[in-house]
Amino acid sequence: MAKKNSEFLNTVIISGKEYQIKTVVDRYNTMRSKIIHKGKIISEKTLKLENSKDEKSLIPYIEKLHRDFIHELSILNNINEEEENKQNIKFILFLGAVYFTKGLLEEAREIFKKALKWDSNCVEAYNYLGVIYLKSGNVPQAIDYLKKAAAMAPDIPETKIKLIDAYIELDNLKKVEEELTRLYKRQPDYHYVYWYFVLINLKKLLSGQYKDNEDIKLLEKIIEWMKKGHELAGEFIDKELFEKAYIDINARQYESAYKSIKELIEECKNTYFNKEIDHFHIFLMKYKKEKDPALLKETLDTFSEMLKNDPSNKILLNKVGILRFLAGQEELARARDYFKDSLTSDPTYSFARKNLNLTRNAIRNVDNLIFDFLKQ
Repeated sequence: MAKKNSEFLNTVIISGKEYQIKTVVDRYNTMRSKIIHKGKIISEKTLKLENSKDEKSLIPYIEKLHRDFIHELSILNNINEEEENKQNIKFILFLGAVYFTKGLLEEAREIFKKALKWDSNCVEAYNYLGVIYLKSGNVPQAIDYLKKAAAMAPDIPETKIKLIDAYIELDNLKKVEEELTRLYKRQPDYHYVYWYFVLINLKKLLSGQYKDNEDIKLLEKIIEWMKKGHELAGEFIDKELFEKAYIDINARQYESAYKSIKELIEECKNTYFNKEIDHFHIFLMKYKKEKDPALLKETLDTFSEMLKNDPSNKILLNKVGILRFLAGQEELARARDYFKDSLTSDPTYSFARKNLNLTRNAIRNVDNLIFDFLKQ
């Protein structure tokens, strides 16, 4: 018998109409799934599971029920098979993100592989699979998926950062420099570029991988990169780690400096950049181009599901607040609440404070704001 209810809520927008497909598995192993439109249930299915089911074994049942419902809605709204398939892909990605957030990586991997069978150009699936393989220690496989994702979405920095991490795992400094240079050309104000330049060049100094008399030039460049990284992100980084690394570099204590910079990057990711993949930037890039309210709603639902698993996560609270903010004036109060909750989780979280001030000023120039949101 299940210890608690498992619930999945997915929004489907077809022909401009918004539907919610809600599935609940209760503690008596009964699965109830229904379509809700404007607060009314328009279709419902109940399935009694024969044996106790954990979340892993629920996947095929949930997927089949949701696909059946999407097919019903497709017939109801007279949409073609291609559009129906797009809805199915969106649901598979949604389900994979939920399982990834729950830490069920093996199940998430199978779901995202299934997404690629539906759409071989699905950048979200490649991105997630790269991260999953990287977390499980299969670095060559991770690189294969991350390279494909990076080629499809060259303006999304997270993919490049994960790819760089993978090459660092293999100690392939040549590839790390190539990817960093590409990222620098596209994102010259992305502060991670400079921390990683510092990191790999400290590694060069430690390993002796430099030409005769090149160490002085490398040292000068490292200090230059340190200053640039601090200029771009001094407000967010661990100041003690930065100062320690800076002192050690000038004292030529490269091993200690390397450890400090590596720790600084990880600490910074915990506060400034979501360590796990969540496709926030992929959404923002698409939304800036298309201004599609259906895309906004679907993304909001996905992040809301992720937040259920980590309700005090300041980064997720801030991002849900941003999505509410983008949804328009009627969502402004709710956006404000999420930014406040993010600040309750961490009163020093400057992004949430900045965004809270935006809701008070009610600035609505979305294109300009998205540029700022891309940094969060």
